[in-house]
Amino acid sequence: AAALLAPLRDARDEWVAARDGAAYEGYASLAEAFGTAARAFHTLFGDEGAGECAAKVTLVIAQRLVLTRQAFEAELKLSNDGGAALSDITVAIHVVDADTRANATARFAYTPPTALGFGGGGGTLSTGSEAGSGVTLGGETSGVATWIIVPKDAAVPGATPRTYLVGGTLRYTEGGVARVIELLPDDIEVQPDPRLYLSYFWTREVYGDDHGTVAVVEPSKPFYLALLVHNAGYGVAQNVRIATAQPEIRNNNDGLALAFSIDAVAVDSFVPDDAPPGFAVLQSAQRAYGTVVNATGYAIGDGGGGGGGGDGD
Repeated sequence: AAALLAPLRDARDEWVAARDGAAYEGYASLAEAFGTAARAFHTLFGDEGAGECAAKVTLVIAQRLVLTRQAFEAELKLSNDGGAALSDITVAIHVVDADTRANATARFAYTPPTALGFGGGGGTLSTGSEAGSGVTLGGETSGVATWIIVPKDAAVPGATPRTYLVGGTLRYTEGGVARVIELLPDDIEVQPDPRLYLSYFWTREVYGDDHGTVAVVEPSKPFYLALLVHNAGYGVAQNVRIATAQPEIRNNNDGLALAFSIDAVAVDSFVPDDAPPGFAVLQSAQRAYGTVVNATGYAIGDGGGGGGGGDGD
């Protein structure tokens, strides 16, 4: 794996140097610097020296990145010890910043509750931060509702964890009388979230069989398709996992006899010994990179020659 990743490290260093140079020259990105240079070249020389492309093929590699995010479970158990049913039962969750006492409900996302033991003919107990249409609870029975609360980026904008108080408002009708109970809050500590950026690198020239030499079959040479994952957030990205499908040719209008395959994968710098199989942990401000190799063809794109293919969350 070390020999496989050595050229990738060199390409990464070259790309970082080019990106920093573009920033020093006042460009917002390396792509903007390249575009400016390309337009200047075209203005000076027109189409002179422009190479011709015999054919164009679109290659798609589907990938899915999964990581574990922090979440909190809130549970409410309601017991009706009386003989008469309770009706119009609703719950609205409220969150308050423990330091500033400011309303922080909007800094979290809420799943609809899983409610057991309640009735009401299609009514709802809650939508999370807002009350539902109302449910019922029979006499001498108990009901349990469970919510999943997920912090948004605004919950911890910096590197320091924050404490929040999670409470709510319970409303119901008993014997024709509407009642309101403020639920006692419980505290939770929210850690900073990771923020992952993905940059792709690929080899510009890919060597395979030359279709112009029918009598000779040239061997295919493996090439690099690399992915750099950068955690720019303050939190740790837990259980990072990337699933990659085999390459798929989408557009091949000239009917070229091309085939691409991922034959080997190497991952470096962020897999601890105690990580579950196929999972990794990416610390704050840490980068990780891996390669897939052995495809045949000719790749042209913004990341040619080891450049960055683009960033995304």
